[in-house]
Amino acid sequence: MNAVTHLHAPAAPKTRTFSAALEEHIAAISTHDVERFVATLAREAEPRAIGPSDTMIEGAEALRKTHAEWFATADWTFSPREVWRHEGTDMGIALFDVAYAEPDGEHRFLLSFVFVREAGGWRFLYDQNTPIH
Repeated sequence: MNAVTHLHAPAAPKTRTFSAALEEHIAAISTHDVERFVATLAREAEPRAIGPSDTMIEGAEALRKTHAEWFATADWTFSPREVWRHEGTDMGIALFDVAYAEPDGEHRFLLSFVFVREAGGWRFLYDQNTPIH
């Protein structure tokens, strides 16, 4: 059993295209919706993320837990602006310049997303968050 199957995540809606999957993933983050976020995760490979403090989050359950904690703090906004995108047959990559606002101010970072094509559509595999100083 892979890392996502045991979560019983619902099928991600409208993910027949890379663009739709990317939009769904960003919407899940922007609306602080952990179930919607989990539905975008890869099922045939272990998803991962690297946070702004160089912390690696490995596996769907760890991603769920981390994002549930983050999403529970409702005093932030996430405003991504797409910088670059490349779509291949089975993998898509997108880079965003993100304005992230919270009570202590606004921060900017570059956020890269990697999505893979799996049975049933495109799913999130990896992201890397790099602060802009």
